[in-house]
Amino acid sequence: MVVTDNIRYLYNRVEVASKLYDKAKNKDERMALLNYMNNLYESIGAVSNYPVDFEKRKLFKDHKNRKILIKNFDLYSNKMLDNYILNKNYHRSILESAMDNVEELLFVDDYVEVENNTRKTLSESEFYSVFYEFMQSLKLEELFNKYCSNKKIFSTHNRGDNCFGFTVYNPINKDSDVFITDFNYDIKTFVTLAHEFGHVYDLDNFLGGAGEYNKYFYQSFYQEVISRLFERLSLDYLMKNNILVNDTKEEFFSFLFTNYDFLFQSYIYTLFDDVYLDSINGVSREILYDQIKDFFNEKEVIKDYIFDKSIVFDLFEDNNYAYGDIISLYLKNVVLKEGLSSDEMNYYFNMRGNMFDTNYFDKIGYTEKVFQDYYNDEVKLLKK
Repeated sequence: MVVTDNIRYLYNRVEVASKLYDKAKNKDERMALLNYMNNLYESIGAVSNYPVDFEKRKLFKDHKNRKILIKNFDLYSNKMLDNYILNKNYHRSILESAMDNVEELLFVDDYVEVENNTRKTLSESEFYSVFYEFMQSLKLEELFNKYCSNKKIFSTHNRGDNCFGFTVYNPINKDSDVFITDFNYDIKTFVTLAHEFGHVYDLDNFLGGAGEYNKYFYQSFYQEVISRLFERLSLDYLMKNNILVNDTKEEFFSFLFTNYDFLFQSYIYTLFDDVYLDSINGVSREILYDQIKDFFNEKEVIKDYIFDKSIVFDLFEDNNYAYGDIISLYLKNVVLKEGLSSDEMNYYFNMRGNMFDTNYFDKIGYTEKVFQDYYNDEVKLLKK
């Protein structure tokens, strides 16, 4: 398996994008390409472990470029927030229901204990073979081989930002590159790589132009659905094939508890008054605590949470991961039965670029019991 750190390749990507920018047909293409080039410079910094602030400043030396990005980002962000407020009661209902079910099933004592905290690794050839077979189970082995043979999988330095991986996508020529932090042939890397190939698969199946992509990227809550789906599928595959079982269980624990955190934090936003949602991090923690304290019995726990300065509120990202958890749990069971090419997967792909749609959950037959049953099936894998 070939993992690369070829900086020159990434600079060539910048040059290609710059030429596309000069030929851009409209503001949507310019916005998408500016964001792409900004992400490329971030990836160059992550791979080289060298500051790229100067190069990023050069990208925005023309103030017009910065204004294009900021103005259009604000437009998309405002539309996202308006839609969120319109559906806030629905968000509260579905997130609270999911959260309650997770608490009931997850916070119990009858789990198999992980025998040790020392992560084991596979050999390079073993890792490639197992990941290839995982992708083959989804009929995506050719996609994986393409990224290996074209050296499109990068290892990046750990920069202390809790980022395990990311994918950089050019929405004009529709090409992606994958970046994994501290690429190691262990279960964490395996699941992270699966997550990023979820993004690759998602974007490979995105048929819209730059305008549709910007809407998807800046105002939908569906960005993390397919990536979280691939994580779920990879953990399921590893468990059922007894691959480094203890490490896989540890990773599964982390996955489920992280999902709960996103559900909880997304639920919290539904309790704030609308006027605070546009700039939550600029509101005093005292005001935020007063807004939500009466919704909880354990007020000291909530107070500690709200006043924890390490907590950074990001309504958009947190909801992307929360709904990524909810919807991916449903789609996992669809894929395991019918594969990625099922009618229900196609239906999801056709609607995912839109604003949040409450009707989607009704159309797929989503209920609290369905979520509970599917979630219970996962939790059973970790019980004694």
